[in-house]
Amino acid sequence: MTKEYLEEYRQLKKRVAALQDLHSSLLAGAYARTPKDVDPKRDTPGNLAVERAGVGDLVASLSATIQKMQTEVDSFMESIDDPLVRALVSLRYESTLTWNETAEKLGNGSSEATRMIWVRYCESHGIE
Repeated sequence: MTKEYLEEYRQLKKRVAALQDLHSSLLAGAYARTPKDVDPKRDTPGNLAVERAGVGDLVASLSATIQKMQTEVDSFMESIDDPLVRALVSLRYESTLTWNETAEKLGNGSSEATRMIWVRYCESHGIE
Protein backbone atom coordinates (compact mmCIF):
# COMPACT_ATOMS: atom_id res chain seq x y z
CA MET A 1 0.00 0.00 0.00
CA THR A 2 1.23 3.51 -0.78
CA LYS A 3 0.09 6.93 0.35
CA GLU A 4 -0.50 7.76 -3.30
CA TYR A 5 -2.86 4.78 -3.70
CA LEU A 6 -4.80 5.79 -0.58
CA GLU A 7 -5.05 9.38 -1.79
CA GLU A 8 -6.28 8.23 -5.21
CA TYR A 9 -8.90 6.10 -3.44
CA ARG A 10 -9.94 9.10 -1.30
CA GLN A 11 -10.21 11.42 -4.31
CA LEU A 12 -12.29 8.88 -6.26
CA LYS A 13 -14.68 8.55 -3.31
CA LYS A 14 -15.02 12.34 -3.10
CA ARG A 15 -15.60 12.60 -6.84
CA VAL A 16 -18.29 9.90 -6.78
CA ALA A 17 -20.05 11.63 -3.88
CA ALA A 18 -20.10 14.92 -5.81
CA LEU A 19 -21.32 13.21 -8.97
CA GLN A 20 -24.04 11.39 -7.04
CA ASP A 21 -25.24 14.74 -5.71
CA LEU A 22 -25.27 16.12 -9.25
CA HIS A 23 -27.08 13.04 -10.54
CA SER A 24 -29.70 13.34 -7.80
CA SER A 25 -30.31 16.97 -8.63
CA LEU A 26 -30.60 16.13 -12.32
CA LEU A 27 -33.12 13.41 -11.56
CA ALA A 28 -35.08 15.79 -9.38
CA GLY A 29 -35.07 18.40 -12.13
CA ALA A 30 -33.30 20.84 -9.85
CA TYR A 31 -30.27 21.29 -12.05
CA ALA A 32 -29.34 24.92 -11.59
CA ARG A 33 -27.77 26.78 -14.48
CA THR A 34 -26.84 30.39 -14.63
CA PRO A 35 -28.46 32.35 -17.47
CA LYS A 36 -25.15 32.62 -19.34
CA ASP A 37 -24.92 28.80 -19.38
CA VAL A 38 -28.30 28.35 -21.04
CA ASP A 39 -28.62 28.29 -24.81
CA PRO A 40 -32.40 28.28 -25.41
CA LYS A 41 -31.93 26.57 -28.77
CA ARG A 42 -29.99 23.67 -27.28
CA ASP A 43 -31.37 23.39 -23.72
CA THR A 44 -34.08 20.81 -24.21
CA PRO A 45 -35.46 17.99 -22.07
CA GLY A 46 -33.61 15.55 -24.36
CA ASN A 47 -30.28 17.17 -23.53
CA LEU A 48 -31.04 16.91 -19.83
CA ALA A 49 -31.84 13.20 -20.22
CA VAL A 50 -28.52 12.62 -21.99
CA GLU A 51 -26.73 14.53 -19.24
CA ARG A 52 -28.46 12.42 -16.56
CA ALA A 53 -27.47 9.18 -18.28
CA GLY A 54 -23.87 10.33 -18.71
CA VAL A 55 -23.49 11.21 -15.06
CA GLY A 56 -25.12 7.93 -14.03
CA ASP A 57 -22.75 5.95 -16.24
CA LEU A 58 -19.73 7.79 -14.85
CA VAL A 59 -20.86 7.17 -11.26
CA ALA A 60 -21.27 3.46 -12.02
CA SER A 61 -17.84 3.23 -13.62
CA LEU A 62 -16.04 5.06 -10.81
CA SER A 63 -17.95 3.07 -8.18
CA ALA A 64 -16.72 -0.16 -9.77
CA THR A 65 -13.15 1.13 -9.57
CA ILE A 66 -13.64 2.03 -5.91
CA GLN A 67 -15.01 -1.45 -5.20
CA LYS A 68 -11.87 -3.02 -6.68
CA MET A 69 -9.65 -0.73 -4.61
CA GLN A 70 -11.73 -1.32 -1.47
CA THR A 71 -10.42 -4.86 -0.99
CA GLU A 72 -6.82 -3.68 -0.87
CA VAL A 73 -7.65 -0.76 1.41
CA ASP A 74 -9.56 -3.06 3.78
CA SER A 75 -6.64 -5.49 3.92
CA PHE A 76 -4.27 -2.65 4.66
CA MET A 77 -6.50 -1.29 7.43
CA GLU A 78 -6.75 -4.73 9.02
CA SER A 79 -2.96 -4.91 9.10
CA ILE A 80 -2.66 -1.71 11.15
CA ASP A 81 -2.06 -2.70 14.77
CA ASP A 82 -2.31 0.80 16.26
CA PRO A 83 -5.98 1.69 16.92
CA LEU A 84 -5.30 5.43 16.61
CA VAL A 85 -3.65 5.04 13.20
CA ARG A 86 -6.41 2.67 12.06
CA ALA A 87 -9.05 5.25 13.06
CA LEU A 88 -7.02 8.00 11.37
CA VAL A 89 -6.83 6.02 8.10
CA SER A 90 -10.54 5.22 8.27
CA LEU A 91 -11.54 8.84 8.81
CA ARG A 92 -9.13 10.31 6.29
CA TYR A 93 -9.41 7.79 3.47
CA GLU A 94 -12.72 5.96 3.98
CA SER A 95 -14.75 8.93 5.20
CA THR A 96 -12.72 11.36 3.02
CA LEU A 97 -12.32 13.90 5.82
CA THR A 98 -9.80 16.72 5.73
CA TRP A 99 -6.87 16.66 8.15
CA ASN A 100 -8.69 19.26 10.30
CA GLU A 101 -11.87 17.17 10.39
CA THR A 102 -9.87 14.02 11.13
CA ALA A 103 -8.06 15.71 14.02
CA GLU A 104 -11.36 16.98 15.40
CA LYS A 105 -13.00 13.53 15.25
CA LEU A 106 -9.99 11.94 16.94
CA GLY A 107 -9.86 14.67 19.57
CA ASN A 108 -6.21 15.01 18.67
CA GLY A 109 -5.76 18.77 18.65
CA SER A 110 -4.28 20.06 15.45
CA SER A 111 -4.39 18.81 11.92
CA GLU A 112 -0.59 19.00 11.76
CA ALA A 113 -0.21 16.73 14.82
CA THR A 114 -2.65 14.24 13.30
CA ARG A 115 -0.89 14.34 9.95
CA MET A 116 2.46 13.78 11.67
CA ILE A 117 1.11 10.63 13.37
CA TRP A 118 0.38 9.31 9.88
CA VAL A 119 3.76 10.44 8.51
CA ARG A 120 5.64 8.74 11.35
CA TYR A 121 3.62 5.56 10.96
CA CYS A 122 4.36 5.49 7.24
CA GLU A 123 8.06 6.08 7.81
CA SER A 124 8.31 3.35 10.44
CA HIS A 125 6.40 0.83 8.26
CA GLY A 126 8.06 1.58 4.92
CA ILE A 127 4.95 3.12 3.37
CA GLU A 128 5.84 5.59 0.65
